[in-house]
Amino acid sequence: KYKNNIRMATYFRNAFASNDVDLAYQPIFSIKSKRIVSYECLMRLKTEDGDFISAGPFIKIAERFGFINSVDTFVLEKVVKILSENKNLYFSMNVSNLTSLNHAWQKKAKKLITSDIGKRLTIEITETGEMRDLQIIEEFADYIRSLGCKVSVDDFGIGNTSFAALKVIKPDIIKIDGSFIRD
Repeated sequence: KYKNNIRMATYFRNAFASNDVDLAYQPIFSIKSKRIVSYECLMRLKTEDGDFISAGPFIKIAERFGFINSVDTFVLEKVVKILSENKNLYFSMNVSNLTSLNHAWQKKAKKLITSDIGKRLTIEITETGEMRDLQIIEEFADYIRSLGCKVSVDDFGIGNTSFAALKVIKPDIIKIDGSFIRD
């Protein structure tokens, strides 16, 4: 398993180095209007065949090997660029809860997220990394809100977020993992 993790980490880093990374946009529908109200921006990696695959399986590897901050910065820059060019779009993007410790990411976010962009952006705090210090996560969520963004907890129920953590984070949106609502 360790060799496979090293292989995946190398593949992921190489994809970034060769710019074989892009975003996919998953529509989010309103139940009431049945219209698209937003898009979740999801990272994709280009394969040797030229197809794109989900970066999801690589995220834990990026967290474990310490380059999740580069991933979250890449997504932030790309999302902000697209939102600044398209005033009618609303996006959500995932950010590892480990990024809450990264002050460079926060400075970058403050520099890039204008009030117009902030009101059209939801930051989804993922449960992939262990939420060790809830006070830091709370401060991070408050910081995100100070930029005008909404805060969401992604995939609630399968990770490390407890109801106590929800009380501290006070998310605007809770995304319950699909395994709980299927069938």
